[in-house]
Order: sequence, then structure tokens, then C-alpha cells
Amino acid sequence: MAYSNDSFELWFLLHYQFIESQLTRVHYYQKLSELWSCNYEQEGKKQVFCKQIFHRLEADSRADIYRAIRNARKLFEKQSDLLPADQNPSTKVYELVEELLKYSRK
Repeated sequence: MAYSNDSFELWFLLHYQFIESQLTRVHYYQKLSELWSCNYEQEGKKQVFCKQIFHRLEADSRADIYRAIRNARKLFEKQSDLLPADQNPSTKVYELVEELLKYSRK
């Protein structure tokens, strides 16, 4: 199960930095707006934008998928004794991404 608390946007931000403070999704939207020079709250959920997020992260020299995996794992391990609903911030998306990377073009 690849959950994210408080929101999926945590996974995107972990590409840039380690975050262990409990933030609301509004804070995540603000941070992504700054990083991506857009209004994420208005644009971020539109289908055309969503289809470009992977490429946006891949093209951004400040973002790193392996950093995101390390950051997400560290967050999860710090809270692994808690129920998933109480793990905030936390994301298990890294497990899915690690599996997908095994099959990616190298």
C-alpha cells in the first residue's frame, strides 16, 4: 500500500528536502508553487499538469528520486511503530518507486 500523510505532495517535496514537520497540504502546495514557479493549488490537480510531474521532477537538477526514496524511508522508519493514520508526515510511495525502478530503462 503506497499511502502518504498528510498528502501525496509530500512525496514530491521529498525529492528536494527532508521534511519531518507536520504540515498541511496547503503548506505543501505553497512549497511546490515556489519550487515549480506556478500556482500548484490551482494547476496541480489538472490532468495536463499531473501528466508532466514526473518529467518536471526528472528535469529539475534540484530534485532527486534517490533522495526522495532515502527521505521517505527515513520518515517511515522513524514512525514505523505507529498506525499508518498516525504517521504524519509519512509516505510509502518509495516502496512502489523502488519496485518500478527495477524495471525502468537504464
